[in-house]
Amino acid sequence: MAWLLPLAVSTALWSIHLALIYLESRADELILPLVAAILLLSLTTLYRLDRPCAFWQVLWTILGLGLALMEQAFLPAVRELRSWWPWFLALSISFLFSTLLWGVEAGG
Repeated sequence: MAWLLPLAVSTALWSIHLALIYLESRADELILPLVAAILLLSLTTLYRLDRPCAFWQVLWTILGLGLALMEQAFLPAVRELRSWWPWFLALSISFLFSTLLWGVEAGG
């Protein structure tokens, strides 16, 4: 059972890698292996300390990898979004302040 979570994340990372090759992405080739190494080390540590949290972290990680893949597939020219930075900043700050309204407990 202990190998299922790393296997799921490793499979997701390999899928992202193969999809980026298929999409002929211009993404930096060094970022994905570095992120994968740090990610798997942190998941190993989290699995040792708190297994239910590690399960949820794997689910959120796979969701995030899927969103990153969708971004690469449907928005290949990310540099064109640089002119939108004020809107993204306002959206980020509004999401940050939304935790004041809907946050339930501190640290949780």
